[in-house]
Amino acid sequence: MEKIDFVIAWVDGKDKAWQREKNKYCAAADFCDLDESRYRTLGTLKYWFRAVEKYAPWVNRVHFITWGHLPEWLDTDCPKLSVVNHKDYIPEKYLPTFSSHPIELNLHRIRGLTEQFVYFNDDMLINAPILPEFFFKKGLPCDFAYLDNIYFETADDVYAHIQVNEVWEISKHVSYLHAFFRHPGKYCNIRYPFKNSLKNILKLENKQFFSGLENHHLASPYLKQTYHRVWQQSFTLLDKVCTHKFRSPYDVSQSIFRYYQIAQGAFYPVSKRSRGKTFSIAEDNTPLIQAIKRAEYKLVCINDTPRAIDFEKAKKQILAAYETKLPQKSTFEKKKKKRGVCIIF
Repeated sequence: MEKIDFVIAWVDGKDKAWQREKNKYCAAADFCDLDESRYRTLGTLKYWFRAVEKYAPWVNRVHFITWGHLPEWLDTDCPKLSVVNHKDYIPEKYLPTFSSHPIELNLHRIRGLTEQFVYFNDDMLINAPILPEFFFKKGLPCDFAYLDNIYFETADDVYAHIQVNEVWEISKHVSYLHAFFRHPGKYCNIRYPFKNSLKNILKLENKQFFSGLENHHLASPYLKQTYHRVWQQSFTLLDKVCTHKFRSPYDVSQSIFRYYQIAQGAFYPVSKRSRGKTFSIAEDNTPLIQAIKRAEYKLVCINDTPRAIDFEKAKKQILAAYETKLPQKSTFEKKKKKRGVCIIF
């Protein structure tokens, strides 16, 4: 079996040194993302590691990406842990960065990263026992090709603009018509709901362009070779995006690699439903807490939002659920030093 690494990116939004550097560049930026929910932390990181150890003990190595700060409880001597500073793998000309996009677009440069790897945001957690075949089958990432339209919630919806940029770039290099007829079984598949296979057929009228692809906002499996090929194919675009200190509507995200894999047929078709579920933090988090306790999904994402909610109350409820589910420390956590007893005669 091929080795599989996990990669997780984390930022401590409360770090004063990080805040000072961010604010310095923000003052001079044309576009600066000041949304607090982008950087605040829910505090589930140690449970992320506990879940990995309990539910995916087969993982080869965890690459933990950080600006420089570290959780005080993290044991950096853990054999399965590799702490990766931005400057360790992101080219110097792109640093410093306060956007997730340069961090994600350069993952293939991480020293020692396996060919098959899974990328997590820190709000994406394994929720039940999981096998390597959940992420990779026959050497290919497990994924789904559901074509859909791109919807703008507002005219300045940054995320929607980024999706447009991604499908436009992919469509420049491979037409949807060619992709479909080269791998028809990956666009019309028995594992997909019938409506999605039908929609993929109807979208053939677009011929050249992928109208948009449904995302899942969960951990994503990638081949390192995909990163190399997209960088070769779209260097000018990726190079420009990586110079942006903050998220911009002119960006592309890591999804461009996923779209490339789908367009090339370099994936093993599975249903979207089988991947897991994304929850947004709300006033009532009962569905999320039930999903955590009952292990209803293999993966869950706990998505923070800019909506006005009692964040501290929600945080307390979610952490209590995880402490009940995963009370045992993992080997990624420091062990408490035993206090010695000195007896004087």
